[in-house]
Amino acid sequence: MPRVSQQYRDARRREILEAAGRCFADKGFHSTSMQDFFAASGLTAGLVYRYFPSKDDLIATLAGESLEQLHAGVEEAIGAEEPPGTEEVLVRLLRTLDELDSREGLARVAVQVWGEALVNPTVGAIASDGIARLQAALERLVRTAQEAGQLDRELDPVYAARALFSILPGFLIQRALDPTLDRAGYEQAARALVAGRLHHA
Repeated sequence: MPRVSQQYRDARRREILEAAGRCFADKGFHSTSMQDFFAASGLTAGLVYRYFPSKDDLIATLAGESLEQLHAGVEEAIGAEEPPGTEEVLVRLLRTLDELDSREGLARVAVQVWGEALVNPTVGAIASDGIARLQAALERLVRTAQEAGQLDRELDPVYAARALFSILPGFLIQRALDPTLDRAGYEQAARALVAGRLHHA
């Protein structure tokens, strides 16, 4: 029997996560049983349990991997030979969220994850760790921009990072409540907000 490649395993794992995201977005974590998930996704119990032993594992992984994608995007920007401006990084993060929402219903899932994180220690630990890592990366981004003379040096990098971060869940909450929310329009306004261009000169 041929050995299953890591690429194949990764693809199946991703398929399961995307199906879980769509299922949880439609029915909610607590209203979706694993049996509901198997039926809706067309995946067998054996296949799913091979990768994720429980529903909590699925929920925690969805939360952790979304945050990790955002974190990786910020780290990539910081490490670039010519780092992009803060507004450009924010735009890239919003586009990542938009893509994840299109694939796996991230906006509706994220709102549920935040609520679950308050009462479920497993999900809470992963969400807290992922958010802390992302905020730390944003703080380094702010410091890098300050050193390059792109941002006010008097600005506290810790709170600047938190303010930048808040734009991301703000987008997801509004998209969850209003699926017609246009990412491009939100992106344009967020870019103007960060650049201080909301007022006429």
